[in-house]
Amino acid sequence: MADKPGVMVVVDRVEGKLAVISLGEDEEVQFELPLKYLPAGTVEGDHLRIRFEPAPESRERARKRVEELKEELTKGQDTGQKRFKL
Repeated sequence: MADKPGVMVVVDRVEGKLAVISLGEDEEVQFELPLKYLPAGTVEGDHLRIRFEPAPESRERARKRVEELKEELTKGQDTGQKRFKL
């Protein structure tokens, strides 16, 4: 079976509801992640694979939301104006 693409991480330790994650075997790169985002039963020493995938639909929703906010903030202002009042 071929390896799936992704980044290998190791659960260094669990502190309450947070897991301290080491990136691969490089203990210098660590970050905290709430346990709720990890597979059920994750414990110290577990090796996990994280995959990053493009999410174009989420990006488009965010772009539309920014456009809506911009329109709301600039409503009633000079359309040629580059800056807007908050």
